[in-house]
Amino acid sequence: MLTKFSEVLHPLVGIELSKISLAGETICLGFGRLRESTRGRKGMVGEYSLHAQCDYSFFDQMGTAIDVSSAKSLVPLVVESVAVEQSEGVLVVKFTGGCRLEVQIGSDGEQLRFFKPDTDLDHAVFPPG
Repeated sequence: MLTKFSEVLHPLVGIELSKISLAGETICLGFGRLRESTRGRKGMVGEYSLHAQCDYSFFDQMGTAIDVSSAKSLVPLVVESVAVEQSEGVLVVKFTGGCRLEVQIGSDGEQLRFFKPDTDLDHAVFPPG
């Protein structure tokens, strides 16, 4: 099931991670060109958004775990690949230059949400509900 979700994320390959923010304990990632939101809360949104409500870790090009503030300083980063490590239940987003994001998938409620902001297109949610 997580493998299918990672396939939904394939459009991110070759696109920049352009924004990182936090909403409570949810990390919100914006990908692609930033623009002013036309719906809901005002602010800048990317072409795609990925929200994770589970444990995650950013790693710099040396493989060292870094906090969100440090990760923000690395933006923009271009997505190189999106894959799942099944045995670990980890979604791995690799960026050019060797940086990566690892998202530990839990079992309680919605963990991931992928969507195109300001559109009426369906959101991809993991696990599906």
